[in-house]
Amino acid sequence: MIFIYGSYACFAMNAAKIIDKTILFTTCPDPTISDEELLVRVAGAGLNAADLLQVGGFYPPPNGVVSDIPGLEFSGTVVAQGSKVPTNWINRPIMGIVAGGAQAELVKIHFSNAIEVDQTLPLVKWSAIPEAYTTAYDALFSQGEISAGDRVLITGATGGVGTAAIALAKFAGATVFGVSRTDEGLLAIERQGAMAISPSQIATSGPFDLILELVGGVNMASNLQALSLLGRIVIIGVGAGPKAEVDLRMIMAKRATVRGSTLRPRSVGEKAQIAQRIQSHILPAIKDGTFGPLISAVYPASKAALAYSDFSKSKVGKLILDFSI
Repeated sequence: MIFIYGSYACFAMNAAKIIDKTILFTTCPDPTISDEELLVRVAGAGLNAADLLQVGGFYPPPNGVVSDIPGLEFSGTVVAQGSKVPTNWINRPIMGIVAGGAQAELVKIHFSNAIEVDQTLPLVKWSAIPEAYTTAYDALFSQGEISAGDRVLITGATGGVGTAAIALAKFAGATVFGVSRTDEGLLAIERQGAMAISPSQIATSGPFDLILELVGGVNMASNLQALSLLGRIVIIGVGAGPKAEVDLRMIMAKRATVRGSTLRPRSVGEKAQIAQRIQSHILPAIKDGTFGPLISAVYPASKAALAYSDFSKSKVGKLILDFSI
């Protein structure tokens, strides 16, 4: 059974839909929620590298998730909820991560994965937070076991996850280095208070206690050269290619830990645990102004095709689709 509240009575919505490996803003059926899900009217939806891959046919969503509407993060207002949701969420502003379907006027999310927000940011801009900060937080704290005083290297440091990782690593008390191939990117990294280096400088800029790899296999040989004894590498992005040739003796000699991580296929329970950590550890710092999202551009949702075209080019920070206008 689904409880419907207020004036919500729509049966079709607008969405950024994947058609023949391109994005078209068109009409789609409303999502149907289960007993433990919330239905959210989307204010904003962030773009991520995973969305580009999905549009190109390279990163399908898990089974049971809408496959022709991309989008892993959103902000918006709850308009309906299932009969087994334990508290009243109607009209509450939230943000969250989902396995797909966020780039639409309506999206569904398990209630345990929803994160309530306030007016610290305009509601649409909260959509720049969930995927980027959750991914960066999980990689740095849960997987990378970051500690105060660590020297941390972040490759691909100018995208949404990269800029979030810089903010969180500094928040943790680390000395932070960011990597970019462009002069604009290097300047943006410095403006965030990190030390900026080019890819060619990675091998000689160490030792690093923790390396967050967002680019791919092209950096792995340099990463291992720059890694400290007992250092950790966490791989969360392979946009520049997934394969690498490395000298395993370096991993052995440095007693290194190499881990990989992705959020999309995790269970509802695992995502709920991460949402709770974000709620308690990260939201207070965003609300008090310690850090926040670096937003490159906000596009009307109807201009989704243009947003995707621009997203495929060099950028600094997050791109957002605004469904509130």
